Amino acid sequence: MELHAGALPPVLATDRDELTGLVRTGSFQAALDARCRGPGPAGGRDEAFTVGLVDIVGLRHVNRDFGDEAGDELLRQVADRLVRSGFAELVARVGDDEFALLAEGVGRAEGGQWTRALRRIVLQGPFRVDGQDISVDFHVIRRAGPPAPGRDLFWQLEREAFLDDTRQLWHRIDALQQSVTEMMALMHENRWLRANVETLRDLAMRDPLTRLLNRRGMTERLETLPAPRALAFVDLDDLSLLNSLDELWEDGDAAIIGLADRLREAFGRENVARWGGDEYLVASAGTPGDTAGVLTNVLAQCRTDLIVSGRPITFSAGVSGVAEGLKVARESAQRALKRAKSTRAAVVLGE
Repeated sequence: MELHAGALPPVLATDRDELTGLVRTGSFQAALDARCRGPGPAGGRDEAFTVGLVDIVGLRHVNRDFGDEAGDELLRQVADRLVRSGFAELVARVGDDEFALLAEGVGRAEGGQWTRALRRIVLQGPFRVDGQDISVDFHVIRRAGPPAPGRDLFWQLEREAFLDDTRQLWHRIDALQQSVTEMMALMHENRWLRANVETLRDLAMRDPLTRLLNRRGMTERLETLPAPRALAFVDLDDLSLLNSLDELWEDGDAAIIGLADRLREAFGRENVARWGGDEYLVASAGTPGDTAGVLTNVLAQCRTDLIVSGRPITFSAGVSGVAEGLKVARESAQRALKRAKSTRAAVVLGE
């Protein structure tokens, strides 16, 4: 629940965000400073508490695709969920797409469980925006208190969020530089280049991490070869959580590669593409029902033998027939995937 205005310093009690009704950064910092200096609810200054920072990933895309009013509605819904959840005694809006939480009684030992529960119970699931359900991701960082003398928990959180964003940016830059280096090496000698046009073409059509077809490669395959009988979109569950627990993203990469290998074994190398970061497209020669059955078996296999850092890897999938054309099939499979994610049904057939 949100801390009552009377519990805040009088000068800052009116410092509220007009859109969400939450207190803003100044009031949150003042309340946090008071908590660090004074006793907790049970009377002890050293009683454990946790400060969390929740960042909406992709708010600008919501504003771009649905309009600013839809983005505002998403912010109001996120704020309402955080307040009503009871996970924190104080919730504040501290940036355009950031919220800060102050949770009493949550120490270092309980911090991981608190973060996972916050994601699963409060932040997971669709938000109703502009008349339709949309799913967004969240970046959650936390720090346990009380801090060492002279340390500012809120400043540390913002610093860690900045460093995490910077690490992700450098990972992408490193991947781009590696691709450029490989291409320059291939083009070093024109004679070799002319003799290996097909090799270069294959590189351009494949995802470097999984060696599956990339989006361009699968699109060309669907345009030039006989149409499959079914299309399926497969989305890896909780990839952002795996990446947030491992700053090198090795766990996330292991999950992506592991699922890619199992889909390749089930459907064939040329029938599976890595469509996006954690999304795959399967072009199946079987009926939609048969394809859904194969995916269900792959999911069962993943749950038993694809374990990353002690966590079984799972996925959601939407399947559609292609009787009305590939474009209609893709849209139907994507809608089915959204239903699978929102209802927690593993594999859903398109209507």
